[in-house]
Amino acid sequence: MVSRHRVMLIVGIVLIIASLIPMYYSHQESVISYEHVNATTCMGVLNRIINGYLVNNEIEQVINTMGSSLLISIEVHVDYSNGTSITYGSYIPAGFNNVFITPMVSGSIEIFGRSHCAYVGDGYVVNVFIGQYPATLHLFGIGILLLIMGFALIALGDYLKDKGERGAYR
Repeated sequence: MVSRHRVMLIVGIVLIIASLIPMYYSHQESVISYEHVNATTCMGVLNRIINGYLVNNEIEQVINTMGSSLLISIEVHVDYSNGTSITYGSYIPAGFNNVFITPMVSGSIEIFGRSHCAYVGDGYVVNVFIGQYPATLHLFGIGILLLIMGFALIALGDYLKDKGERGAYR
């Protein structure tokens, strides 16, 4: 018969080993995502938005399709000249973006860095922000949770083993 503390030790080791899988996939998706966070991708997203109609469904469709195909997060701010603004999607900053950059201007398009570009239209401004894919953070969090649970089970199993051995000597 297998004792409880031995089962806890084995399950703890299995959880520690299993935690490597989501952490590995998190790293791989993060690398792919980071490679696509650049001005070219930002311009591609901006181009698809300004060449379409500025309506909710179309902007959200561009965010969803490009975000899932390139493994990036996308946020679009549309600021109108009457003072109203609408935000679509959300993004997670990738790396260090707090470096001051002189905007590059080409006609109505401005590039503020590798993760931010804008289009100045007639009566509106479209700002596009791209960043890290959210699933990478979720996978990493799951991996860390499994790792902590594995170590907790090993510690608890070892404690129960020591407690049982101390009780046997009394």
